[in-house]
Amino acid sequence: MTQKKQVAGIFVVAVSVEALIMILLHRVSLTHFQESLLDSLLLGSVLAAYMIFQIARESAGREKAELDLAGAESRFQGLVEQSLVGICIVQDGRIAYTNPQFGRIFTCSPAEAVSREVLDFVVPEDRALVAEQIRRRLTGEAKTVHYEFRGLRKDGSTVAIELFGSVTLHGGRPAVIGSLLDISARVSAEKESARDADIQASLNSLLSVSLSEGGLPEVLERALTLLLSMPWLSLESKGAILLADEDGKSLRMTAQMGLSEFVRSSCAKVPFGECLCGKAAQTGRTVYSSHLVAEHSVSYPGMSDHGHYCVPIKLRGKVLGVINLYLAPGHIENAKETSFLEAAGQVIASLIEHQKLDASLQQSQKMEAVGKLAGGVAHDFNNLLTSILGYSGFLIDSLTEGDTRREDALEIKKTAERAADLTRQLLAFSRRQPLLLADVDLNAVVEDSLKLLRRLLGEAVEVRSIPCQGRPVARVDQGQML
Repeated sequence: MTQKKQVAGIFVVAVSVEALIMILLHRVSLTHFQESLLDSLLLGSVLAAYMIFQIARESAGREKAELDLAGAESRFQGLVEQSLVGICIVQDGRIAYTNPQFGRIFTCSPAEAVSREVLDFVVPEDRALVAEQIRRRLTGEAKTVHYEFRGLRKDGSTVAIELFGSVTLHGGRPAVIGSLLDISARVSAEKESARDADIQASLNSLLSVSLSEGGLPEVLERALTLLLSMPWLSLESKGAILLADEDGKSLRMTAQMGLSEFVRSSCAKVPFGECLCGKAAQTGRTVYSSHLVAEHSVSYPGMSDHGHYCVPIKLRGKVLGVINLYLAPGHIENAKETSFLEAAGQVIASLIEHQKLDASLQQSQKMEAVGKLAGGVAHDFNNLLTSILGYSGFLIDSLTEGDTRREDALEIKKTAERAADLTRQLLAFSRRQPLLLADVDLNAVVEDSLKLLRRLLGEAVEVRSIPCQGRPVARVDQGQML
């Protein structure tokens, strides 16, 4: 019989006793004392019945409250157990409770986590941070906290955690409760975004190097130094840039950083197809190695183990050179890293082309200056030749046929005319004189040239000419044929 039924039974008995007494009072004559005694008994029974009723009602209320509380606790427990957020209670530095999601985050079951020290789930570098945040909550310095740390999983891997924590009671004693979120995906995305920004900034820096002053070797050395100083690249602080020869059959070291004298000498010239750099130049593809391999033909006693990125420098499909970068042994190839280095190779290719175009422009400007100078000299020289031709004509007219001096005067005039043709060439070179095209007998040109040549060489040298059969004619500027 439940407590409710027991109280109801007592109440019924009390009411029955009261009814029985009332019946007896109507049948029996009692003294005043006896009536007073019976009235007291009746009043007492009514009060007792009322008190019993109140006790029963309060007992029923407590029972309902307990049932409601048990239901609420059950519902709360269900929400915690099914939560997508990791929840844990820490007391005395140890884990007192975890929900299943906590176990999924840290790859362990709740039973494996309970009673372990909370700092076992934190990487050593962040344990001081977590311990300080727990202390602040327990001492009342902070009611709630919000921070991030790196968690340590059962398999030794790390996980990025964002924690919201507050103070609670567990078993009647102070404890801290924390809600944990796995933010690894968000942290990875933020790092990726920062890496992309670094890549773009690095490429912009390489582009700015192409605008710096200096010859090609100095500019390439600045580019290599910048490349090796990028902290997010897993490179050793040494490497080289080798450029292809004009024949496209070998590479020559043009810039280097941190290489020994032996390596600089051995790799001063690398044929296409040999060693890792030559292979990259021959195939036009990046060559990667994590250790010293058989293809690494350059070696010496005591050479330490290392890896390489050999990245071709290409412009419009043509290999201009190779970037040779050193790696720590066992380096794991990174697609993002390789992609950046190949982009850097394209930037350096444009840098090389810019330098060559700049050199070509400078040479063109020098030639233009020489042309202007030659034009000015030719103009003044042409004035002198005009006088020579005039006076030689007067001299020829004053000499009779058969006079040997007349032949000398004629030769002076011919030589002056050839000199005038040369000045016309200089003026054409300086773009001050148009070409005078005419049909020229090449045999006659050769014979005229030989007359002067024989007199210059003297009798010790015999000069023979074999004229072309017929009359070879070319439409040229005769001044440029002499």
